[in-house]
Amino acid sequence: DLSCEASEVLVGMTGRVGWAIDRIGVICARTDDSGNWIGNAENPIPSETQGNNGGNPFSEVCPRGQSVASLDIWQG
Repeated sequence: DLSCEASEVLVGMTGRVGWAIDRIGVICARTDDSGNWIGNAENPIPSETQGNNGGNPFSEVCPRGQSVASLDIWQG
């Protein structure tokens, strides 16, 4: 299950990609009651990843204070 805890928000994705997505994981940040990130913005919390070890590593993280609102993933 790739998800954030109740006190966290999705702030990025990590994994491996080549011709297609080979491995994927979520990156979460803890938040306070106002939705502000808690802790080090440069080191959000990566989840376990799912998939295989093909492709090259990638990691994309939102700027501090922002979170993922939607994802568009396509292959083609």
